[in-house]
Amino acid sequence: MTRWQQVRIALLLVVIFAGGFVAGRLSVPQPPTRFLALSGEWRSTDEVLARMAARFNLDTAQQRQFRPILEAMARRMAALPPHAPERLAVFRECAGQLRPLLRPEQLPAFERSVEQSLRTYERRGIPLPGRNPDFRSPEGAGPAVRANR
Repeated sequence: MTRWQQVRIALLLVVIFAGGFVAGRLSVPQPPTRFLALSGEWRSTDEVLARMAARFNLDTAQQRQFRPILEAMARRMAALPPHAPERLAVFRECAGQLRPLLRPEQLPAFERSVEQSLRTYERRGIPLPGRNPDFRSPEGAGPAVRANR
């Protein structure tokens, strides 16, 4: 075997290896985007969609419509710090996009779930915009101010 044949075989092996590597990378499914939910738990779009399907009795057409909205929300939430106020805006925007896709009998459960998520977010110490940051105090004074009275 001549030197040229050896080089040609080596080059072909490199090309075959590179082609296999590229094909493998392109065929591997992307892992689901995980984000820190308002409840403080790590969730994926599939988990959120499964919970919503069970809780609101979503049909398959609704689940197909919900998935891209939830995936966009997951990507945006994953890019934000855990206690960023922008996360709440993303959640509300997503809820606003999902609401019209629900049937009238599903809306009360959905609204309760949204309100429960907002209360959970507030309990974690992040005041909701437009609400009294110390909602237990009728005067609006924080704990340090009340302690000095």
